Amino acid sequence: ASIPVIQNGPVPSINNNLAVTFGVDWAHFDYSCGPGYACSGNDVWVPIAAQWNFFLTEAVSVFPELGLAVQHSTISTDVPYVAGVCTRIRGVAYCGSDSHTRLDLVMWLGARFMLSRSVGLTLRLGTPSLLAGVNFLL
Repeated sequence: ASIPVIQNGPVPSINNNLAVTFGVDWAHFDYSCGPGYACSGNDVWVPIAAQWNFFLTEAVSVFPELGLAVQHSTISTDVPYVAGVCTRIRGVAYCGSDSHTRLDLVMWLGARFMLSRSVGLTLRLGTPSLLAGVNFLL
């Protein structure tokens, strides 16, 4: 969801606005984490960012975003714990079932394609991910 904070600005000569955006991103994965072993997990992100929207047409806009996200990851693996040998994902070691929560910087370049006055499709490319989803303008 995006909430406009400055309607026509900060550059009044072009069609733009500043908004606060927030949401929830979820991913589930299953994969082989070793010969004969299976791993599965969930990754939940709750980002809050500043978004500068540039309206190309009434239905199409582009934007940069910068903010923070709380990330909570869980993993379950049937890999047996053997003195320091664990599954590593993004620099975090997991043995058996485990979870962690951390704060991450998020930066995206995006495009929004409005389907109605308040609902649109949004694409984001940046760090830490490529995202596609539904956007609600409040």
